[in-house]
Amino acid sequence: MFRITILTSVMLFVLTTAFSQTPPLESFAVLPAGNLVMSKHNFSMSSFSISKTEISNKEYQKFLEWLKKNDSPEKLTQATPNLSKEQLKLLPKNYLKSKKYDDFPVVGISMQAADMYCKYLNAIHPELKGTFRLPSEREWVYASRGGNDLYAFSSGMAMRDKEQNFVCNYKSTNKIPAPMPVNSFKPNGFGLYNMSGNVAEWLNLEGRTKGGSWNDTEEFLNVTGKDAYMGLKEPSPFVGFRVLWIAQ
Repeated sequence: MFRITILTSVMLFVLTTAFSQTPPLESFAVLPAGNLVMSKHNFSMSSFSISKTEISNKEYQKFLEWLKKNDSPEKLTQATPNLSKEQLKLLPKNYLKSKKYDDFPVVGISMQAADMYCKYLNAIHPELKGTFRLPSEREWVYASRGGNDLYAFSSGMAMRDKEQNFVCNYKSTNKIPAPMPVNSFKPNGFGLYNMSGNVAEWLNLEGRTKGGSWNDTEEFLNVTGKDAYMGLKEPSPFVGFRVLWIAQ
């Protein structure tokens, strides 16, 4: 009994220490160090922070305004959402312009533009001793599972809860599929929203995303499932991103 008590105390101390770290920004969650099982391999994961939600239109607009004042017109053009008329028709009207969609995920940006956003956060937060960047695949999968290695999806083992309510935004959720606010549905065990569904999310490898989107079927929302946008290099109405921060 004494030994069990000591082990329990140690585990509680480790968990408390991991989660008591201060996140770089209020919109970020601190993830504890742990173990990741992926592709039949075990990986040790260091603690890091990641944005609780996908980056919203409102947050991204602040970045574009900063670019106007602090960088070149070429950089602003590269970062500005860019979708064809046909692609825009897939989104609600004025999705990228109306304040009605401020809290919806930004889309129509390339992986390079998402990386520029990370560099912008580094530039405006010189007081933080760390680096903002896009997550790797391992980091993304670790964050998505919310602390449970058995989960097939960020929300659990199924696309509906016990009351048969949908737990994420994908092709079967709505009669007319479309993005939803970045804080839709319940967060996972780490406090992260929409890791499965809503918009697929850029990784730090060109042409790679994870999570699937509002326009994808269940197989692409699986935490370790197929990448619906493998090899993608152009902006897409189905792809957005979230940001990781790691201390120096």
